[in-house]
Amino acid sequence: MMDAPLFGATIVMCLGGVVFLRILARGRELARRELELKKMQEEMQGVFQPGGADLPPVV
Repeated sequence: MMDAPLFGATIVMCLGGVVFLRILARGRELARRELELKKMQEEMQGVFQPGGADLPPVV
C-alpha cells in the first residue's frame, strides 16, 4: 500500500495529465477550425474576383 503523500501526488499527476491532454485537444480543434475558415475565405474570394468561378444563374 502506498503512503498517503505518494498516493496524493499520484492523483495530482494523473489529473494534471488529463488537463494537459484536454489543452492539446482544444488546440487541435482551434487549429482545424482556423484552417476551415481560411479555406472558406479563399473560396469566397475566388467567387468575387474577376475571372473567378461563375455565379449561379438567377432564376
